[in-house]
Amino acid sequence: MTVLQRRDAYRIICLVAWLAATVWSSGTTAAAQGLTVLGALSLPGFALLGWTNPLTQPIASATRAAAGIGLSLLALVATGLAYGKLTPIQSLTTLAVVTIGCFTGAVLTKRPSGITSYETAMPWLAILGSATILAIPLTGAATFSADSPSYRPFFNADFFKHLALSQSLAIGELPPIDPFGARNGPLHYYWLQYVVPATAMQWFAVNDPAALLKAIGIIQTALFTALLFGLAERTCAHPLPALIATLIGIAGLSLDGVEALLERSGAWLEAATEVNQEALDFTTSLGAKTHIAATTLFRLCLYIPQHQLCAILFLACLLLANRPFSTATWLARAAMLTIMPLLSLLLGAPAVAALVIVAAVDRQHRRSWLFELTPIPVTIAILVLTGMVDVRHAQNLVTDTIVPISEPDLPIRLAWFIPQLFSNFGVIFFAACCAPFIRRPAAIPMSTLLIPLGCAVTGYILVESLLPFGRMRIDSELKLSLLMNLVSVPLAAHWLAGVQTAMIPRWQAWIGVTLLAMGIASPLHDVWWHSRYAGAADTSGTTVTIPSADMQAQRWIRANISVDAVLQQYPEPAFLTGGRDTWIPIFSGRRLAASMRGTNTERNELEIAQALYSTDAGGSAADKAIQLGADYLYLSPSLTPKEFAKIRAAWQSDPKLRCIYEVENVSVWQVLANNTQR
Repeated sequence: MTVLQRRDAYRIICLVAWLAATVWSSGTTAAAQGLTVLGALSLPGFALLGWTNPLTQPIASATRAAAGIGLSLLALVATGLAYGKLTPIQSLTTLAVVTIGCFTGAVLTKRPSGITSYETAMPWLAILGSATILAIPLTGAATFSADSPSYRPFFNADFFKHLALSQSLAIGELPPIDPFGARNGPLHYYWLQYVVPATAMQWFAVNDPAALLKAIGIIQTALFTALLFGLAERTCAHPLPALIATLIGIAGLSLDGVEALLERSGAWLEAATEVNQEALDFTTSLGAKTHIAATTLFRLCLYIPQHQLCAILFLACLLLANRPFSTATWLARAAMLTIMPLLSLLLGAPAVAALVIVAAVDRQHRRSWLFELTPIPVTIAILVLTGMVDVRHAQNLVTDTIVPISEPDLPIRLAWFIPQLFSNFGVIFFAACCAPFIRRPAAIPMSTLLIPLGCAVTGYILVESLLPFGRMRIDSELKLSLLMNLVSVPLAAHWLAGVQTAMIPRWQAWIGVTLLAMGIASPLHDVWWHSRYAGAADTSGTTVTIPSADMQAQRWIRANISVDAVLQQYPEPAFLTGGRDTWIPIFSGRRLAASMRGTNTERNELEIAQALYSTDAGGSAADKAIQLGADYLYLSPSLTPKEFAKIRAAWQSDPKLRCIYEVENVSVWQVLANNTQR
């Protein structure tokens, strides 16, 4: 067997194993639906930049797929805004027109050449490794047992949100209505990534939206891993250091796991079961009173697909950087630059700023950095027209401080800043800091990676200096930590190549080995922490178990109530704030008039919704429902156990309410516009 034949065999084995991990985690049907939709969205990129074989050239193919997704999403949003809706026929027609247009334009302007072909099987090993890490906790996520689904932490926070917003987008209205607060209209959130699963829901009869979301997440992770590996290999010009750096970066070898062990006196199983290590920082053991917020690429891939897709486009832009200017590459980059802030404003904005600066300092090729600025007005226009950015909502986020804490003054916090970077990012950040001093050739200029790293560090300092301790500061720092991780991986690969060729001082090697050994505890901790709830069936704060009668009612609502109807349930707090969360948008895919998750819900609307489920408020429940704009009311003893009997009796005597469904005391009531006899 020749070398090429062996490589092909390795690729096929890795591909089959990756498909098996995808099917194992999400199911055959969901995996097929996810591959079909993402493949269709990727076609314009292949038409524009030329066909490559995904099996033998996964990185070049992933670059084209990212460009295609950017072009497709931009075209779908434009179509939806023009018509006020996006139907399956419109989406299929739009994708066909964009693909044909890209192919025609590429032929007329001559496609760019020089996009690297990768002949090793290493990218597939990286893809398989990341899928294996994710498949362990994903397998038990959103699983159903005896009609009662159990979700583990963060899945029932983020995953609940993903389910509700994807199903709301699938209705077809653009801009989308907030499913958690339909009374006041548009969703004030970066919802663009949800167009991907929503398109699948429109094209296919999706019976399990949760499985579809998991499948799309694993497929996106394959694209993400291929691009991250490709950037690392292009930086260090060797596949083995690129593979090691990619897997270390995705695993997330911070020192948080060590801090968790210290909190539990070395009891690893207890720490990994009870402690969310993202809330910790190793420097607190050294005397720090507060710490910066940071997350890992493992969590990025696991449950925040909107930020992950933004990261995919950012990596693709970096891979297309420093190449001779052409119309095709500019169009691909322009689409991705336009889309990135729409996918994740807090990650996309600094990423686009970094890419513009990278283009501005690039003097080796015939291109103008002013071309990088052209998408920005389009991005701002879409953000405003779609309601993703709302001034009042943004002000509320900035002023939404968490319980006041006595944090040190800014100079003291900044003094701890550098140690906390090493603590949160571990060996990857140390290697990234050392990489520019290694005298070995790199396929791309160091400035292409150091500029985004500098933008992330600068962003951290500005956020710490300007924002009060609260939600906006934490969210901003979490997204900046993702940007730091993305560019630290290829820099670390460059450093590891120096280790491989004995080009680094011995002291660097010792520090690197020490940080590596200390960081191993973190991914082991995080994988266990996210996986341990798969078989849980309690409501002790680790899971939310929905009673079977409620799940039966949710299925009835999905089957019998119109998708544009507005319902109201008791305004239960979100899981992470101690509640059972908002079931109807999540499980039945229908909208609520008002809830605590609503991005546009006013305080007085929540008070009216709460009064609906109280016998002390007085007045007609139907009148309150009409005031909220609710067409149906949902009543369950699981959500209102104390006053359930009184509430039901009051509703039964209200001539403007009619019970249209009831099983085991779980009921759905129609709000009548007049006193029609029941």
